[in-house]
Amino acid sequence: VSPLDALVLEEFSLEALDKEVVERFRATLEAVRPNHPWITLAYEDFLLKLNAVGRCQGEGALHPTRAGLLMFGYEYEIVREYPDYFLDYREMGDGTRWLDRVVSNDGTRSGGVFDFWTTVLPRLTAGVKRPFMLSETLQRIEDTDMQAALREAFVNALVHADYYGRRGVVALRFSDQVQI
Repeated sequence: VSPLDALVLEEFSLEALDKEVVERFRATLEAVRPNHPWITLAYEDFLLKLNAVGRCQGEGALHPTRAGLLMFGYEYEIVREYPDYFLDYREMGDGTRWLDRVVSNDGTRSGGVFDFWTTVLPRLTAGVKRPFMLSETLQRIEDTDMQAALREAFVNALVHADYYGRRGVVALRFSDQVQI
């Protein structure tokens, strides 16, 4: 039995995925692991290795998997499979509804999970202080424990969400706290 997120969605074509977002993901992988063998693969082969696409019964045309659609899909395609899919980030202000907002369905981005992640994470961590610290090799340490904790909480919420459920993922940043 394969995991639920590996299920191939035969009713979707590769056009349901935002190629630019996939290439940004590839660039992110290359920045973190510059010698990774998948970096040089052709687009479809790269998606196959990520398990973002597959073939029904191992044959025929490639189609997105559930995970591939969520990660790299266009929001208007994602809601065909996950009708209540919605990602929401709000920076809350004093006495106002919000100061800044990013939602998955505003049409300015693909609306997929990776696109949302890369847009929102810098906003979530923007208020975290970054004191000057050096490692044992005298290299500057850019990441603090608080940034790592926020990143972990945010990625866990996105990865473990029930996208078939009736609620989306909401991240709220207040001046003194973050709620996810």
